[in-house]
Amino acid sequence: MVHDFFGRTRLEGYPKLMLVLAAVTLTACGQGASRPNNTQSATTATKARPSGNALSINEHAIVTAIANLPVNTTYPNFVPAKTAGVNSGAGCPSTLNLDRSATLTSNEAVVLENSINADLSAKNSSFVRYFDRALLDMPSNGFAQLFGQNFGSTISGSYTLADVSTEPLASDGSLANSVSSACGSSVMRASWRIVFCSPNTAVNACDPGITTTELAIDRNGQWLIWYLGSGLQ
Repeated sequence: MVHDFFGRTRLEGYPKLMLVLAAVTLTACGQGASRPNNTQSATTATKARPSGNALSINEHAIVTAIANLPVNTTYPNFVPAKTAGVNSGAGCPSTLNLDRSATLTSNEAVVLENSINADLSAKNSSFVRYFDRALLDMPSNGFAQLFGQNFGSTISGSYTLADVSTEPLASDGSLANSVSSACGSSVMRASWRIVFCSPNTAVNACDPGITTTELAIDRNGQWLIWYLGSGLQ
């Protein structure tokens, strides 16, 4: 699988989106946080794109939801990456209250993805609570621009254990090395990789080109997604 930092696969027919790091393609197959003292709030409300299909989330609502997340031990500031290329967002997760011994089970990942999908399907911007500020504080409110897009039709069905798999990031050599170099070994060892396809499509039967890869960390008992990637390219 090709690991494109900050890509995301398709949520059933969702259009492809482009984010620039080197040039990273992202689509969505399914659809938390870091801050030290100099708090960086998302204040620029970008203009919402015109809606024409079933799902449209107003970018201003997302910017507001991000800004309203508490600056505390669950949502502290991001940490700048030591090397380029790991993240087209703000950088790396803070290690504050990071549980390096936590295990992300497939059952927990299914609940996480279904919770995000439920908020997205309901056009509820509170889905940002499941993401780390390493993603939320993307330059120029990129996260809001990304999820403020009109994705088209909502996902039909819910994720099951067949659609989702998890493993320690340390099990993935190339991605683990990149994260370790950019964010440190503590973040690498605390990160779990989630791989999934659209509902009712078993991971082992999913085309690698439309498989979503996410990295999640446990902070204060809450799993937060800090990286989005895919097999696209």
